[in-house]
Amino acid sequence: MFTAPGDQLMKKMKIKSKQYAQGLNSLGTFILVVLFVLFFISGCNGSSKEIDWLPTKSDAIDVGIKKESISRGQILNIWEMIDGSIVFFEKSHSLGIAALNHSPHGWRWYRTKPYLDYKSDNSKLMATVHDIETLEGSKVRVWCGKVFSPKIKQVILETDQGTFNAKIATSNNSTFWFHVFKTSPGHVDVKGFSGDGRRLY
Repeated sequence: MFTAPGDQLMKKMKIKSKQYAQGLNSLGTFILVVLFVLFFISGCNGSSKEIDWLPTKSDAIDVGIKKESISRGQILNIWEMIDGSIVFFEKSHSLGIAALNHSPHGWRWYRTKPYLDYKSDNSKLMATVHDIETLEGSKVRVWCGKVFSPKIKQVILETDQGTFNAKIATSNNSTFWFHVFKTSPGHVDVKGFSGDGRRLY
């Protein structure tokens, strides 16, 4: 059967138009997927800071307790500062550190570090150091750790800025120690003592 050159050209144009349309549909789908992924990632990154301000410090602590799934009895210490507090708490024998931020808007609980799970390697005491940043961007340096020997009753930090007694607290048979520095204390020597003053670490 004879086909005019014009008919062949029209068929080729239809095929190319169809392929072009399919290409546009695929490109459009791809763009939509990329935009959705970017929107999802953006939402995840911003969700940790999208916390409502609460009217009182107690309200912020209550929200933090629910968020961390702990009880008030597991809060080891609330370290007071000018623009807020640092909260130390125990969860599943690990140490948690959260910032309790204060501003003209109110109070809010904010945790940036994972739980510190100290594993005993036959040590009497373990020590770590962490920089804690609040939502407002201010930073403090925290020296902390876990006491494994029940004989250790006092932890002392000898630093370039002087000598400091760390706070010690126990929850669920886990004993932790901690101290907050507003600036870097320089060299730090951690020492553990018994109740009668004997150095054990």
